[in-house]
Amino acid sequence: METIYDQIDLATDFGPLADRGDLIFPITSFLLLEDGAALGAATDELPDGLYDLTYTVDEGLGTEDIHTETVLVYGVVKALVYEKLRVLPTQYLSKDCVTREAKETELCGTYLLSIESSSSDQTIIAAKSEEILSMLGTLNNIVVNGSTIVW
Repeated sequence: METIYDQIDLATDFGPLADRGDLIFPITSFLLLEDGAALGAATDELPDGLYDLTYTVDEGLGTEDIHTETVLVYGVVKALVYEKLRVLPTQYLSKDCVTREAKETELCGTYLLSIESSSSDQTIIAAKSEEILSMLGTLNNIVVNGSTIVW
């Protein structure tokens, strides 16, 4: 599902932009407005997904300069996978290492690495955005609900 958020005027919200270091902006749920309503508080997590950030520079220029960058945000599912991986050594110590939980945890870790690899380049993200979103949704479902794989 695609959601288009309102424009953020970086010069107004973060200005003055005097040097290169001023061009680093913390994008939070509070800044993402849909029809004037914030997605959440500044401390809320951004929902996982692909975000197309379009920068338009037009102040003082004869023409606009437009640049779009796609960013994968996957902090929620990554934290869930890391939590599963964190307890993996105890599964190996306390049970037979071929348990469903251990295999599923290894699957989640591998799936996460695959998502990261698939989103490492803007060209790949542009060509495979639907696949990356599908993988992200599948991984989230596996972590939250477990897999349907018969081990």
